[in-house]
Amino acid sequence: MKLSSEMTHEMAVDRMSMSYSWQNITPEYGNNTIKYSTDGGLNWETITFVNGIYSYTDINDSIHEFMNKKRTC
Repeated sequence: MKLSSEMTHEMAVDRMSMSYSWQNITPEYGNNTIKYSTDGGLNWETITFVNGIYSYTDINDSIHEFMNKKRTC
């Protein structure tokens, strides 16, 4: 559709859908890091999550991805 720039145009909206969400992992909440040990607590690794909206599955996948990367280094 091409509208003339020399005319005033109006538009009506019949329906609109919006979602409201917020980040559930942030440093402000104090929940963006997890520490774990694979040797009974002698040494610790810290996983730091990027701010974002995470499901339980996302958190689990991120932890496994981090641990797998550490294992291959």
